[in-house]
Amino acid sequence: MPSWTDAANFARAGASCVIFGFGDLARAHGPEEHITVAELVDTARVLYRLFTILIHSSFRIPERRNPM
Repeated sequence: MPSWTDAANFARAGASCVIFGFGDLARAHGPEEHITVAELVDTARVLYRLFTILIHSSFRIPERRNPM
């Protein structure tokens, strides 16, 4: 399957990475690529849960400092 993400670059820099997407990987990036409404709803639920956990956790993204 021809695909690529920046996850390897982030991992080399020491960041933890998770890659996921909609639908069935067997249909991805090909002529039959599509997602069902159920797959869309399932992914929306996962994202909602993830963001809910992050919002209510003590996890904080470090503030970037301007090097200028």
